[in-house]
Formats: sequence, structure tokens, C-alpha cells
Amino acid sequence: MLTATGVIKDYPGAPRVLAGIDLTVPDGQFLAIMGPSGSGKSTLLHVLSGMEPPTAGTVELDGEELTALPDKKLAALRLRRLGFVFQQPRLLASLSLRDNVSLPGLLARAESRGVIARRTDELLETMEVAGVADHLPSRVSGGQLQRASICRALVNGARTVMGDEPTGALNRAAAEQVLGLLGRVHRQGRSLVIVTHDAQVAARADRVLALVDGVVVTDLELGECPQDYGEEARAERVGAVAEAMAQLGV
Repeated sequence: MLTATGVIKDYPGAPRVLAGIDLTVPDGQFLAIMGPSGSGKSTLLHVLSGMEPPTAGTVELDGEELTALPDKKLAALRLRRLGFVFQQPRLLASLSLRDNVSLPGLLARAESRGVIARRTDELLETMEVAGVADHLPSRVSGGQLQRASICRALVNGARTVMGDEPTGALNRAAAEQVLGLLGRVHRQGRSLVIVTHDAQVAARADRVLALVDGVVVTDLELGECPQDYGEEARAERVGAVAEAMAQLGV
């Protein structure tokens, strides 16, 4: 379970970015965070993950207060227990996809190289990029890069995966494939916390949170997305998200 209590975030000389956020993400939930540009949604994700400290308030992961940990312990916790997928895949250009995926496992030093290698290959196969595993990032498509990024996020067995516009740089076909694979990750029992501006993406979530000026203005429960996500179910869920956002001017 991920919990934020009274989270405030200020930057010097700028308006308040987060203005007292209270939020609980139960284990296994898929939460989408939406809002207009400058609403604080990416900042909230960074604070929830421990990438940035809040100005005030606390963040806890499974009862452990991230905001109380020294930097070294916080970095180790993020490496072993949280996975990240960004809009632009942050893979090392000089390493193959396989080596990029296995690197966090080797850095964590929690398991043998053989175990990490086997898990890496299993993830690459599951995410349908095994065929290009030995290619450098410059030699594969954006969709393949993002699928490799999902593998990297999961290689240490993270139970919570966070994404900042993970489909924002992809065409619709590649985005749909990545969303389908993230849905598979969610059905395995992992929590997903995804920042997005796209109602099509948010409609896949169990729950949609909307921020405006650093304040939660709506908390929409959609329930679990059906595995057989046909056109009728898609239209209904996307419509619900779009209507809620339109009412807020988001």
C-alpha cells in the first residue's frame, strides 16, 4: 500500500505545486493521475516514488516512511521495490536491450547473476521483445524501447510500477500494445500509478485522480478494466473519464 498524507510541494519563487495531498493506493490497484499542464501530476508521482522530497507531509510504502529515510536507503528501496517507466525510455545507448534490462538487478546485488539473467530473458519474452534483445536502443522502434523499459522496471520484482506518460511518445498502435502489456502486469497483482493526459489511457485504470493547481478535484472509481476490452466497454469507460475531465475543464 502506498500512502501520502498532507503532502505539500513548494519550489523557491514559484506558486505552490502540491497543496496538501491525501492519497492511498491499495496494493494491486491501477491508478491514473490526470490534470492540465502545470497541475502538479508529475510532481506528485515524483514525490510518491521518493524521487523528490515533499516540502511537508509524509509518504509511506507498505508502512515504511519514505520521507524519513536517508538518501542511500531511499535509493536502495527505489531500486528494489519500485519500477519506473518514463515517456522517453531512459536506456543506456551503449548497452543492448538485454543488458539494459538486467542492469538494475545486477546493481541491487540481491540475487545471483544467473537468476537475473533468467528473469531478464523471461521478461523480454513476455513483453515480446526477445527477438531484438541483443540490439542497441538506436536500432529498435519506440514501442520496443518502451516494452524493454517495462521489463527493466520489473526485473527486481517491483510490486509497484510508476509511469510518467509512458505512451505519450508512441503512435496509437504502439500505445495500445504497451497498454495491453501494462494491463497484464496489473493482472499479476502489481500496483500501477500512471500519469497521463489521455482519456484512452486513463480508461484502462481502476481509478482516475484529477489534479488542478495541486489539489485533488475528483477521484473517479471505474472498477477493474475487463480483460476482454471490447469496443463497447472501451467506449463506456473512455466516455466516463472524458465527461469527468470535461466538467473540470481538464
